[in-house]
Amino acid sequence: MRVLHISSHDTFGGAGRAAFRLHKGLQAAGMDSTMLVHEKSSDDDTVLGPASNITKGIAHFRTAIDHLPKLFYPNRKPTILHFQWLPDYLIRRITALKPHIVHLHWICRGFVNIGSLARIERPIVWTLHDMWPFTGGCHYVGKCERYIQVCGKCPQLTSKRKRDLSWRT
Repeated sequence: MRVLHISSHDTFGGAGRAAFRLHKGLQAAGMDSTMLVHEKSSDDDTVLGPASNITKGIAHFRTAIDHLPKLFYPNRKPTILHFQWLPDYLIRRITALKPHIVHLHWICRGFVNIGSLARIERPIVWTLHDMWPFTGGCHYVGKCERYIQVCGKCPQLTSKRKRDLSWRT
Protein backbone atom coordinates (compact mmCIF):
# COMPACT_ATOMS: atom_id res chain seq x y z
CA MET A 1 0.00 0.00 0.00
CA ARG A 2 1.31 3.45 -0.97
CA VAL A 3 0.70 6.14 1.68
CA LEU A 4 1.27 9.83 1.02
CA HIS A 5 1.58 12.05 4.09
CA ILE A 6 0.90 15.73 3.46
CA SER A 7 2.25 18.11 6.08
CA SER A 8 3.52 21.68 6.07
CA HIS A 9 6.75 20.47 7.71
CA ASP A 10 8.62 17.24 8.19
CA THR A 11 10.80 17.66 11.29
CA PHE A 12 9.73 21.13 12.47
CA GLY A 13 6.89 21.65 14.94
CA GLY A 14 4.96 19.05 16.87
CA ALA A 15 2.67 18.02 14.01
CA GLY A 16 5.53 17.83 11.52
CA ARG A 17 7.61 15.66 13.83
CA ALA A 18 4.62 13.40 14.56
CA ALA A 19 3.91 13.01 10.83
CA PHE A 20 7.57 12.24 10.15
CA ARG A 21 7.71 9.62 12.93
CA LEU A 22 4.59 7.95 11.55
CA HIS A 23 6.05 8.04 8.03
CA LYS A 24 9.29 6.39 9.22
CA GLY A 25 7.34 3.87 11.31
CA LEU A 26 5.29 2.80 8.29
CA GLN A 27 8.46 2.41 6.27
CA ALA A 28 10.00 0.28 9.03
CA ALA A 29 6.88 -1.92 8.88
CA GLY A 30 7.44 -2.44 5.15
CA MET A 31 4.94 0.10 3.81
CA ASP A 32 5.58 2.36 0.83
CA SER A 33 5.37 5.75 2.55
CA THR A 34 6.22 9.21 1.17
CA MET A 35 5.83 12.70 2.61
CA LEU A 36 4.95 15.85 0.67
CA VAL A 37 5.84 19.00 2.59
CA HIS A 38 5.80 22.77 2.16
CA GLU A 39 9.09 23.31 4.00
CA LYS A 40 11.57 20.44 4.19
CA SER A 41 14.08 20.30 7.04
CA SER A 42 15.31 16.70 6.87
CA ASP A 43 17.66 15.12 4.34
CA ASP A 44 15.31 12.14 3.88
CA ASP A 45 14.88 11.28 0.18
CA THR A 46 11.33 10.03 0.80
CA VAL A 47 10.29 13.50 1.95
CA LEU A 48 9.41 15.63 -1.06
CA GLY A 49 9.52 19.39 -0.72
CA PRO A 50 10.89 22.43 -2.46
CA ALA A 51 14.31 21.45 -3.78
CA SER A 52 15.77 24.48 -5.54
CA ASN A 53 16.45 27.88 -4.02
CA ILE A 54 13.72 29.30 -6.24
CA THR A 55 11.04 26.83 -5.07
CA LYS A 56 12.14 27.28 -1.45
CA GLY A 57 11.82 31.03 -1.92
CA ILE A 58 8.36 30.61 -3.40
CA ALA A 59 7.32 28.49 -0.40
CA HIS A 60 8.51 31.20 2.01
CA PHE A 61 6.76 33.85 -0.10
CA ARG A 62 3.51 31.83 -0.02
CA THR A 63 3.76 31.63 3.77
CA ALA A 64 4.05 35.42 3.97
CA ILE A 65 1.29 36.07 1.41
CA ASP A 66 -1.08 33.69 3.23
CA HIS A 67 -1.24 36.21 6.09
CA LEU A 68 -2.37 39.17 3.94
CA PRO A 69 -6.14 38.80 4.58
CA LYS A 70 -5.50 39.26 8.30
CA LEU A 71 -4.30 42.80 7.61
CA PHE A 72 -7.95 43.80 7.16
CA TYR A 73 -8.30 43.15 10.91
CA PRO A 74 -5.62 45.38 12.49
CA ASN A 75 -7.02 44.87 16.01
CA ARG A 76 -6.95 41.06 15.84
CA LYS A 77 -5.65 39.10 18.77
CA PRO A 78 -2.11 37.70 18.52
CA THR A 79 -3.23 34.10 17.96
CA ILE A 80 -2.48 31.62 15.19
CA LEU A 81 -4.95 32.00 12.32
CA HIS A 82 -4.69 30.52 8.82
CA PHE A 83 -7.19 30.90 5.99
CA GLN A 84 -5.53 28.87 3.22
CA TRP A 85 -6.78 30.89 0.26
CA LEU A 86 -3.82 30.67 -2.13
CA PRO A 87 -4.04 28.37 -5.17
CA ASP A 88 -1.83 25.30 -4.89
CA TYR A 89 -0.36 22.43 -6.90
CA LEU A 90 -1.57 19.69 -4.58
CA ILE A 91 -3.85 17.71 -6.91
CA ARG A 92 -1.20 17.56 -9.63
CA ARG A 93 1.40 16.25 -7.15
CA ILE A 94 -0.98 13.68 -5.64
CA THR A 95 -1.91 12.41 -9.10
CA ALA A 96 1.75 12.06 -10.08
CA LEU A 97 2.63 10.16 -6.88
CA LYS A 98 -0.32 7.73 -7.26
CA PRO A 99 -0.91 7.00 -3.57
CA HIS A 100 -3.52 4.55 -2.35
CA ILE A 101 -4.21 6.68 0.74
CA VAL A 102 -3.58 10.37 1.45
CA HIS A 103 -2.85 11.16 5.10
CA LEU A 104 -3.28 14.85 5.93
CA HIS A 105 -1.53 16.36 8.91
CA TRP A 106 -0.94 20.08 9.63
CA ILE A 107 -1.36 21.73 6.19
CA CYS A 108 -1.30 25.47 6.89
CA ARG A 109 1.05 28.40 6.16
CA GLY A 110 -0.01 28.80 2.54
CA PHE A 111 0.54 25.16 1.61
CA VAL A 112 -2.89 23.70 0.77
CA ASN A 113 -5.93 25.58 -0.51
CA ILE A 114 -9.07 24.45 1.31
CA GLY A 115 -10.88 23.91 -2.01
CA SER A 116 -8.25 21.41 -3.12
CA LEU A 117 -9.23 18.99 -0.38
CA ALA A 118 -12.55 18.17 -2.08
CA ARG A 119 -10.69 17.30 -5.28
CA ILE A 120 -8.48 14.59 -3.76
CA GLU A 121 -9.64 11.41 -5.47
CA ARG A 122 -8.13 9.03 -2.97
CA PRO A 123 -9.24 7.89 0.48
CA ILE A 124 -8.20 10.49 3.05
CA VAL A 125 -7.07 10.02 6.64
CA TRP A 126 -6.71 13.29 8.54
CA THR A 127 -4.89 13.45 11.86
CA LEU A 128 -6.14 16.55 13.66
CA HIS A 129 -3.14 18.10 15.39
CA ASP A 130 -5.25 21.11 16.42
CA MET A 131 -8.74 22.54 15.84
CA TRP A 132 -8.07 24.31 12.51
CA PRO A 133 -9.75 21.71 10.23
CA PHE A 134 -13.18 22.41 11.70
CA THR A 135 -13.03 26.12 12.49
CA GLY A 136 -13.03 29.31 10.44
CA GLY A 137 -9.25 29.64 10.60
CA CYS A 138 -8.25 29.49 14.25
CA HIS A 139 -6.12 26.68 15.61
CA TYR A 140 -7.42 26.89 19.18
CA VAL A 141 -10.86 28.34 19.84
CA GLY A 142 -10.48 29.24 23.50
CA LYS A 143 -13.96 29.97 24.82
CA CYS A 144 -15.48 30.69 21.40
CA GLU A 145 -18.05 28.14 20.23
CA ARG A 146 -19.14 29.85 16.99
CA TYR A 147 -17.53 27.10 14.90
CA ILE A 148 -20.22 24.66 16.12
CA GLN A 149 -22.85 26.41 13.96
CA VAL A 150 -21.05 28.89 11.70
CA CYS A 151 -18.09 31.19 12.21
CA GLY A 152 -18.42 34.95 11.94
CA LYS A 153 -18.07 37.90 14.29
CA CYS A 154 -14.77 36.26 15.14
CA PRO A 155 -13.44 37.24 18.57
CA GLN A 156 -9.88 36.40 17.50
CA LEU A 157 -10.18 38.81 14.57
CA THR A 158 -12.12 41.21 16.85
CA SER A 159 -14.68 41.39 14.08
CA LYS A 160 -18.23 42.68 14.51
CA ARG A 161 -19.31 41.50 11.05
CA LYS A 162 -21.34 38.32 10.65
CA ARG A 163 -19.71 37.57 7.28
CA ASP A 164 -16.09 38.17 8.14
CA LEU A 165 -12.98 36.23 7.09
CA SER A 166 -13.73 33.37 9.50
CA TRP A 167 -17.22 33.00 8.02
CA ARG A 168 -15.81 32.92 4.46
CA THR A 169 -13.28 30.28 5.44
